[in-house]
Amino acid sequence: MVASIILAVAGLFFVGFGFLIWYFKIAGVIAGYDATKVTNPDALAKWVGKCMMITGALAWSISLIRLLFESDRADLFAFSAFMVGSTLSIVVTLAGTQRYNK
Repeated sequence: MVASIILAVAGLFFVGFGFLIWYFKIAGVIAGYDATKVTNPDALAKWVGKCMMITGALAWSISLIRLLFESDRADLFAFSAFMVGSTLSIVVTLAGTQRYNK
């Protein structure tokens, strides 16, 4: 149950912050952003924002799936699944940001 609450809050954070980056095209808050090296900051903000929202949706999905199972290791499985999924999401996000660098 604790894992579901933590993952739901983390998912809410990722979706909310990703929406702000995507909708308002705030590229300046992206880690490692350098205005001199980016060709299209609006497209970069859209890409990173959407990827963050997908990561948040992943966290919400895992938290909902966790509610279906009651076992001693369900929290461990939920956190492990989120760590693997978010790591894959980060790799895809970083690979996609290379399109917008000079």
